[in-house]
Amino acid sequence: MLGTFANDNVSSLFAQDLRQNPDWARRIDENVAGRRRAGAPVLVWQGSADTLTPAAINADYVKAACTQGSTVAYDVYDGADHGSVFAAAHDDVLKFFAARVAGKKPHSDCG
Repeated sequence: MLGTFANDNVSSLFAQDLRQNPDWARRIDENVAGRRRAGAPVLVWQGSADTLTPAAINADYVKAACTQGSTVAYDVYDGADHGSVFAAAHDDVLKFFAARVAGKKPHSDCG
C-alpha cells in the first residue's frame, strides 16, 4: 500500500482525504481505539473541565472498549482541565501501574 504513495511528497500526501483510498480507509478503521479487546488493562483519566478532549469522547471510548471485553478503569477528576488532570491523577496513575507490576487484578468500571 505504501508503494502507491512512495513518490508523493508529505504535503501532497496529507492534503488529500486518505479515507477515500480503500487501503488507507481499512488501516484507519483498524486503528480506531475500542474496536477490539485491549491486550492489557486500560486506565483512562479525564478532567471534568477539559475542553480539548471532551468527556464524551473518552466515555464513548470506554463504552466501546468495555463492549469488546477490555478491562477499563475510568476516572474523572472534578474541575481538572486538559493540563491539570496530570497532577490530579498522578497518585492514582502510580497506584494503577504499581498494582499491575505487583500482579494484582485490576478493577474495571465496565460493570
